[in-house]
Amino acid sequence: MKSSIKTITLVIGTALGALLGFEAARTLIKQSEAAGKSTPVTASQALQVGLGALGLLRQVSGGLK
Repeated sequence: MKSSIKTITLVIGTALGALLGFEAARTLIKQSEAAGKSTPVTASQALQVGLGALGLLRQVSGGLK
């Protein structure tokens, strides 16, 4: 694979990941404010989301080979 294609893939993937992460955090904050909570997520919820994201990445990438 050409180096330029790798670079473009990394840049686009990074930008999309950052945008999706920003929107997810913004949504969590809005929901927390609407419910009157002081913190958007608990530690266990954050851990569940993180592990779920890792699982999703693993499926998208075809698993560890």
